[in-house]
Amino acid sequence: MSLINQMLRDLDKRREGAARPDIPEFPALRPVVAWALGLFVLVAAGGSYLALHSGTPGPVPPVPAPSVPVSVEAPAEVRPPAPLDASAEPAPQVSPSPQPASAEGLPAPAAEPVLLGLRLVENDRGVRFVAELDAPFSYRVDAPADGRKLIIELPVGAGRELASGLEHGGELVTSSSVATADSATRVALSFGLPVSYRDFTLRPDGSFGHRLVLEIETETPVASLMAVPVMEPDVWEQARAGEVATPVVKKPAAAETAAGHLTMNRRPVSPAEEAGFAFADGVEGVKTGQLQQAEAKLSRALALNPVHLKARELLARLLVNRGRTGEALELYAEGVDIFPKHIPFRKGYARLLVDRGDYGGAIRVLKNEHAPEVSADPEYHALLAGVLQHHGAYSEAAATYGEVVRHYPHMGLWWMGLAIAQENAGRPSEAAPAFEKALACRDLSRELEYYVQRQLERLAQIIHE
Repeated sequence: MSLINQMLRDLDKRREGAARPDIPEFPALRPVVAWALGLFVLVAAGGSYLALHSGTPGPVPPVPAPSVPVSVEAPAEVRPPAPLDASAEPAPQVSPSPQPASAEGLPAPAAEPVLLGLRLVENDRGVRFVAELDAPFSYRVDAPADGRKLIIELPVGAGRELASGLEHGGELVTSSSVATADSATRVALSFGLPVSYRDFTLRPDGSFGHRLVLEIETETPVASLMAVPVMEPDVWEQARAGEVATPVVKKPAAAETAAGHLTMNRRPVSPAEEAGFAFADGVEGVKTGQLQQAEAKLSRALALNPVHLKARELLARLLVNRGRTGEALELYAEGVDIFPKHIPFRKGYARLLVDRGDYGGAIRVLKNEHAPEVSADPEYHALLAGVLQHHGAYSEAAATYGEVVRHYPHMGLWWMGLAIAQENAGRPSEAAPAFEKALACRDLSRELEYYVQRQLERLAQIIHE
């Protein structure tokens, strides 16, 4: 009865604070009011008891809040609860989207989500994959160990016919495929470099439905590490600038007789001399941009003189620039056999092997008794360190980078390579100072600076944990 007494006191206060002259007071009615309210409480309690223990549904008491905090995503639309049957199973979670009611007045089961579309957009950081659906959904992403492929599985059917692949205009994605069968859709993406990804979902907005988004980036800028700056004169650039020294081969000279007539010295031209003429014509073709003619002349020079070193080197570069890497690979391989100490052949050969994914072969080409000293050719050893890192030999890569930066400490790219190798080798405390020195060199591209800054922030959290 304490609740009733409290209500009566409240009535007295309101009457004393703002009494209305047109409503008379009835103090003698207080026991009657108390008796009426008590009777109402008893009747209500009895009705609740009968409703709970009879077949007729009654008002449902509020469910107490759980004692353990539970994270619940707020639905987009709040619906009034339907009458409950005491014998019914717990109702499944209802989708936020409106659903038609069944004949019994209960919400119909949630419809299967439908895939509305797929798209792939490449940007300066990597690539973004987006799948759009008309309702909440589940998904799965598989990434093989080599990091060059992602498989996205959506257990949903497509609302329209999908293409067998996704359009992509950049260089990171090498191929894609889309397959839909048995109310499931499978998307496979292949990449030219190892990648990492971050996946998340987005709620519907005014323009799009439910979305799955994968932000895909190259795992580490190893490709940049292996694209070391060329510090020595390059035969291709020299040829384009007309700076390649071509051999001066004297053609047969004319002789003058006593009678004043000219006769020709018919000494035959040697194959080596003819190869020299062809090489000079090939250099001129490169300089003037007549690349087809240059290729024919340089090939002629090599056919006449297989040991013509500059002709082989220039022709290999010409073939690489024209996308014919298979032919260039053969030229470099023969060149390494003929000139084992000629470092440009080893570098070119190793780079083409890396492009084919043959990291072990590239390491064998670079690690040999003919390798130059680090002080004489730091970029050769930086290339070796980059290949070692790509091959997973992180400790050896770190040691090689360490020797390179010791002899050439002003190249930020090589400090960054050292830091990545140290971190991958399980030495994050050593990696952070190397990243800082990479930034201090102030010669990294904007993208690599951003990468290094992110790694420093991440390492700071790891080290202080």
